[in-house]
Amino acid sequence: MALLKGNLHAHTTFSDGIRTPSGLVAEYEERGYDFLAVTDHFDHDNLVHPEYEETIAALDSRLLIFRGIELGYGRFDQHVGRVHGDTETLYILNHPARYRLTVAETLDRMREIRRAGWPLEAMEITDTGMYRPLYDTEAIPLAKIATDDAHRPRLDRGGGVARPRRDHPRHPRRRLPRRLREALASRFRRPASWSRQSAPRLRSPVPRTLRKIRRFGSGTAGALPPALLHQSNGRFCSQGEIG
Repeated sequence: MALLKGNLHAHTTFSDGIRTPSGLVAEYEERGYDFLAVTDHFDHDNLVHPEYEETIAALDSRLLIFRGIELGYGRFDQHVGRVHGDTETLYILNHPARYRLTVAETLDRMREIRRAGWPLEAMEITDTGMYRPLYDTEAIPLAKIATDDAHRPRLDRGGGVARPRRDHPRHPRRRLPRRLREALASRFRRPASWSRQSAPRLRSPVPRTLRKIRRFGSGTAGALPPALLHQSNGRFCSQGEIG
């Protein structure tokens, strides 16, 4: 069976996303996705029922669109994704890396949430599109998926990818400054008469360029390896691309 490219975790203006549902779908269509789950926050002020469900159901797209919701588990700070199919509902343990859980703590949460009546079957091994290998282990008996947790568009040349952490070895600040300085030196060369005293407000463009790259991420830093295309019982797979 051929793998499908999709995302099971994305947000719109019905919660804290900045794209309308139709705008979000258009973004994924442009990037060649096959399916998308819209999973806005259940407890957000913008989420209005039944308008939310009706809007998602009315979306016209070549993509396979799933209606979903992101729930908050009441006893502790943990998000759980719920994605509705025609006959099945998939419960996903969302971004354990965000809560800095150990594998043992992740297992404890999985068991407690299942006891509460939410039958978890999958877990994100990404946090806003960034791969977190700690959770990609057989010790956690859940299907592993990669998602974008899309809230806003990424405008970098690599497509919508997640922003790399500053301490990541491939973060732009760690691997690009010297290269950027060399590439920009001729373009932004200061006149021979320039001095800090004669132009005290003139700033080098390099930090500003770095800030822009830091904001939008790198075209390769957030890319996920092909091995992260996981399949859950032949029904779902996902690859993070839009942050």
